[in-house]
Amino acid sequence: MMRISNIYSLALLATLGLAIGGCGDSDEAETPDNGSGTETPEGFDPAAWFGDAARAAQLNVDPQLGDGASTTAPNFVPAAGSPAASGAKDNGGGFFAAANYLGAFEPGGADWTADWSVWATGPVEAGDRPVETVSGNIAENVTWTADTVYQLTDEVYVTGGATLTIEPGTLVVGDVGSALIVTRNGQLVADGTAEAPITFTSSKPVAERVAGDWGGIVLLGSAPINVQSNNIEGLAASEDSAYGGSDGAHNCGTLRYARIEYAGSVFGTDNELNSLTLGGCGSETTLEYIHTFRGLDDGIEFFGGSANLRYAIVSYTGDDSLDWDEGYVGNVQFFVAQQTANEGDRAIEADNQGDAPTATPLSDPTLYNVTLVGGGNPEQEGVRLRAGTAGALHNFIVTGFGKAALKVDGAESEANILSGALEVSHGIFHNSGEGGTGLF
Repeated sequence: MMRISNIYSLALLATLGLAIGGCGDSDEAETPDNGSGTETPEGFDPAAWFGDAARAAQLNVDPQLGDGASTTAPNFVPAAGSPAASGAKDNGGGFFAAANYLGAFEPGGADWTADWSVWATGPVEAGDRPVETVSGNIAENVTWTADTVYQLTDEVYVTGGATLTIEPGTLVVGDVGSALIVTRNGQLVADGTAEAPITFTSSKPVAERVAGDWGGIVLLGSAPINVQSNNIEGLAASEDSAYGGSDGAHNCGTLRYARIEYAGSVFGTDNELNSLTLGGCGSETTLEYIHTFRGLDDGIEFFGGSANLRYAIVSYTGDDSLDWDEGYVGNVQFFVAQQTANEGDRAIEADNQGDAPTATPLSDPTLYNVTLVGGGNPEQEGVRLRAGTAGALHNFIVTGFGKAALKVDGAESEANILSGALEVSHGIFHNSGEGGTGLF
């Protein structure tokens, strides 16, 4: 981890005219960790970097979100006159929709979470629908319908070339120790709508649901990763938990208008699933309008692959909101992370590979229109870019992280940001770091 001496920092920040109270790091005496076991040179100075007008960063500027801290009805839409209304970078089109503003919502505009998110509809219960228990493998095509509740009793694998189709409005509940895993030889088509989102949640009564009640959703594909072979974390090693290959377009399926609640079961020491885990999924995979809610571990994690993500929310997860490593090269647009004072570590934790930071393909995703809201906890960080990751993060809002808004960690990632292989520009840093003004 890069360190800046207090004397140099204060002198530099005074020159920039910024009222920043310190580097916002509580482990100043630790040996810097660059992911490769060697000491990190102080080559990247974020205060100077973002003080450069070319980066179009707004430091210690209030983005004027509606109410990003609420845990019952948050509003992440900036006011019409917000500084987020200007200063955006053109995203170039292609996968990315035109969005000439900072953050995940147009200032004064519509809230794309309003109809289908957990906050919009509240908890979903079975009501008078019959319950069908599901266990073991799904090895032939099957459709789950909205008039039935499907209860996962253990790890359920979609395999053998089968497709699991889930209708809009369907409720899927999971017992402790259960998970839905789609193997490289299977596919998930869970295509909900704003009016009838698909809900994956705990099988417990609503009042008793807590993070970690069940495992979550795992999608595995054959797109490139930068390790020789791998089995997804949280599951026993087998062909059904393997991922990665040479098919960059591999289609893991569709997950759209879906909520994943109370996931992240612990399967052993330091061995738990994320709410949504993607291993080696390719560019033909569709991931849109997804809300992960109160997960125990990470909200969404990409292990390599090239799957794209847009219109996604991670709220109140126990660890990181968005995590990538092992050569992830997809695109992300319109992403929101919200943490509370007691829940969440980093909003974005980004790695190439900890044991081999220069392994190829290099993690190199592109992100536009991201809003990250911390809970003010002194140990929370907005963005940690480390272990050799490359990539681009533009048109962002980062606010409310007690430890730091941004850290670039490790010699390889510092080299990437200095060379331009890792880009961070056009955004707002606010109310983060020591005293709310340390930022870095």
